[in-house]
Amino acid sequence: ADPEFLDDAQSPPLSVMAVEHRASGSAVIEPDDLIVFYSDGLVERRGEDLGQGLQRLAKAAETVTNLDVVDVGATLIESLRSEPSKDDTVVVSIRFASTQPRLSLVVPTDPAELGSVREKMRSWLADNDVDGERSLDVLLGLGEAVANAMEHAYAGAAPESIHVRSAIRRGVLHVTVQDYGRWLPARIDQSHRGRGSQIMDGVADTFERWTQATGTTVHLTFDLPPETP
Repeated sequence: ADPEFLDDAQSPPLSVMAVEHRASGSAVIEPDDLIVFYSDGLVERRGEDLGQGLQRLAKAAETVTNLDVVDVGATLIESLRSEPSKDDTVVVSIRFASTQPRLSLVVPTDPAELGSVREKMRSWLADNDVDGERSLDVLLGLGEAVANAMEHAYAGAAPESIHVRSAIRRGVLHVTVQDYGRWLPARIDQSHRGRGSQIMDGVADTFERWTQATGTTVHLTFDLPPETP
């Protein structure tokens, strides 16, 4: 769904003035819906109409609706950081829990762990009736994303961990692979490498990758048959 603002609950900021009655608004919240609270530093810019900042936020919000809730705030701030602001910026995001299946793994950056990651994902997919070619697509895309992060994320730094998350929401399987490092520059000779992005783009229905100061995130989605939970 497109992002929506709760426009009918506008009133002066808290602690600025005494207000006897404040306006309120309401919205119907469904499982897995995402709510974002933010301070004015995210959208206000000196000498600019507030509406422009809200338009930027709405556009940026379109890219985070399927992210894990823990990644939403940092991604929004990073997306809007090119517009300088002297105000403090605070973002709080809440996703209402559902009964849809989820998987979360913290993986050491040891290539020997890659087989274990695939096996845990394979088992989770089978438990949720994702099998056949669709299961192979997920495992191939996951393997490429994790292998790339293991090889490139922590160049010249102490290796940390990689976070793998998977969830099924409204008939779509989401896979997120997040690292917390700075990637190695591409090698001069990659004639036999460098196909990971092509593979992920080929097997997934959507493939996104973005890098922030806090690391790199790969997000893959896979459409599932209607009977899948």
